[in-house]
Amino acid sequence: MRRYIAVFILLLSSGAACAQEEARARQILARTLEIYNNLTTYQDTTDTIMTLVSQGIENKISYEYETYIKKPDKFYIKNTSGLLGRTVVSDGNKIWVYQPALKRYMVMDPEAIEDFLAVNTENIFTLGTEQFLIGLFMKDKDSIMLDDQLSISIAGEEEIDGAISYVLNMKKEKLDMKVKIDKKSGHIRMITLNLSDFMEQMMAGAGKEEQDMPKPEILYIESHSGISVNQAISDSYFKFVPPPDSSKVANIYENLNKSPAGYPYIGEPFTDFQLGSLNTRGSIKLSEETGSVIILAFWNAKDSYSEDFLTFMKKLNTKFRREKEIKIILIAPKGQAADAGNLTKKNKVTFPVLYDEDNSVSGTYGVATYPTIFIIGKKGAIQQIYTGYFDGLQEMVEKDISMLLEGIDLKDVEGSTVQTKGIYIQWNVPVKTSDLAADKEEIFSFGPAGNINILTNRGSIKDTLRLKSTARRMLMSGTEAGRRDSFIIYRPQGTDISLVSMKGKKLWDYSIRLGINHAETADLDGDGRQEIILGLNGLEGLRVIDFDSNTVFQSTRIANAANVSAGNLSGDRLPEITAVSNDGIVYILDSSGKPAGQIDDNMLTNYAKIIDFGGKYCNIFVSGSSGDSEILKMLSNDGKASWEVILGNSYNSRVTSITRHPVNNWVAIGTADSQVFVFDSAGNMLAYAREKGMNLLVDWVGAGTGEYNLLTANMDLGINCYLITESESGWKGPE
Repeated sequence: MRRYIAVFILLLSSGAACAQEEARARQILARTLEIYNNLTTYQDTTDTIMTLVSQGIENKISYEYETYIKKPDKFYIKNTSGLLGRTVVSDGNKIWVYQPALKRYMVMDPEAIEDFLAVNTENIFTLGTEQFLIGLFMKDKDSIMLDDQLSISIAGEEEIDGAISYVLNMKKEKLDMKVKIDKKSGHIRMITLNLSDFMEQMMAGAGKEEQDMPKPEILYIESHSGISVNQAISDSYFKFVPPPDSSKVANIYENLNKSPAGYPYIGEPFTDFQLGSLNTRGSIKLSEETGSVIILAFWNAKDSYSEDFLTFMKKLNTKFRREKEIKIILIAPKGQAADAGNLTKKNKVTFPVLYDEDNSVSGTYGVATYPTIFIIGKKGAIQQIYTGYFDGLQEMVEKDISMLLEGIDLKDVEGSTVQTKGIYIQWNVPVKTSDLAADKEEIFSFGPAGNINILTNRGSIKDTLRLKSTARRMLMSGTEAGRRDSFIIYRPQGTDISLVSMKGKKLWDYSIRLGINHAETADLDGDGRQEIILGLNGLEGLRVIDFDSNTVFQSTRIANAANVSAGNLSGDRLPEITAVSNDGIVYILDSSGKPAGQIDDNMLTNYAKIIDFGGKYCNIFVSGSSGDSEILKMLSNDGKASWEVILGNSYNSRVTSITRHPVNNWVAIGTADSQVFVFDSAGNMLAYAREKGMNLLVDWVGAGTGEYNLLTANMDLGINCYLITESESGWKGPE
């Protein structure tokens, strides 16, 4: 989408002066360009809204920026709200691009920034994160809005924030823009860009599938407020200091499964620190508290469940206060001294609440989710780590404390090498895994080199298919329903998807113009043969192809179909399709691609999967952000919630993988912060584990005894195999 905006910017270079009105409009525009050309500094707050309407469905993406520019070549642009966020900083010699949600930054030479700002559109996560006005400060600024062949007229005047602005219409062929310029200052206050006709023209030159797509309506609005010019701006804005928890990479969006290393982890000694207390005298140095079991909790006083968490900590303190060998320490993050202090006083908290003034301790411990609890043993080794506030947390922590007070080292608990409850680890294979599949008693691990490792159910590698592919995702499937005889491989946001035989032979390639987000298979027409459902980037929506790589149908009512699945929701013989759009809504299509409903469940949904528990209707598992929490819900076929649980903090604990047990009515859930949950269909949590790394994958493999073991995998831990236990010694979940 934004590539077309970039093309549009470059094409705004023509027009013909033929009337007095147009001459006056050009004079206004020329004055504005001259004003921006002569500025020494510029700063403002920028709000952008991209609205897409396709087949009557409206999607909106909005962002807010802080912008500071010191000519000729220094700038600071921070995305303060919107998807993931991004900061771009230039000191005149180098340019830094920092993505806080990914804790990554990259460094570029100055000549690369214009391409990055205008053309870097390959990833869904970057959508909408450029400003149109920034083009006025590029080297080629004169060619952006001022050209003799561009038709310009004055449409009238409009009041914005109490000041009158000219409204200029600018047109060329299929391009239509309105620019609102403050009458007094000459500053641009708003840019409205209608790309509907332009996109229709672009699609007309594409392939047949794109030409057959319904015409989308696209409107881009960029507003500028709080404008200040020619005022001193501190050079501190233009100096990027990498946060302590960030890592330098060549490309921010490459290898997203790999997490920053070096944080204290289970079995390792704690890292010492000293912080001042908000509710007790003096400061606390962690090393001086050794000899006790320490509950070290990083706590966000602004979370919706902040008081509930305080109550939880107070209950722990009350239950174990007779034990002199347990200490509870809370840490509040930067900017929350007042909030944390007030809540501490209100709730009469007696254990120390410390203040991490610059988030240095949070960074040292790699805290990305609140709350995060580190349980430290008497000898100073980290015994357990819990992230997020979820059902059953209190029972888990209480059990851990009890065992530690009895002198039991948690890492010595039978079979446990990572944080687990209700499951015992059988084996680990340290093979980097970007995607995972299992079939009967075989395991298939898709590695970063594009190879597929084939393992036995005991973890031995018995074969490797060397595909030499840049793909990162693998879907095991087959032409016939219920049969697995091939692999579908693709790279997220890449433009090609391939079918590969079980011997590693490529059978075909299929290309997508704007990129693939997700793929799933299902027999949509009931003929016993599978179809491949593709969730696509940008305006391409959702497409279905057959196993001979022929296009079956396409639906463009969904923008950026990030996640797709299929199953029977209506009770007839043909399945429905679900797709999650970037507006956080789950759209339902029938098997031919016609709209069949939608689910807008009061949260920003980011994952949905249809699960068949063997009844007349399938269920839908959805997860998404609601306030500060990441919520998992099981919905009935009509979209009503049967149960829901909190997985952790919003976005950090988002679901990355869901799979149903082949026999029992259980589902395994993997999350972005590497938690794994096992629930039954009634919502009871049967098992839990906290792994290392990011973006956890889950599946089930046959154990050879008619039972199945749980697999977890990512790029950091390799593959773990777990036994789910329902014995008396095992954990059965919260009562």
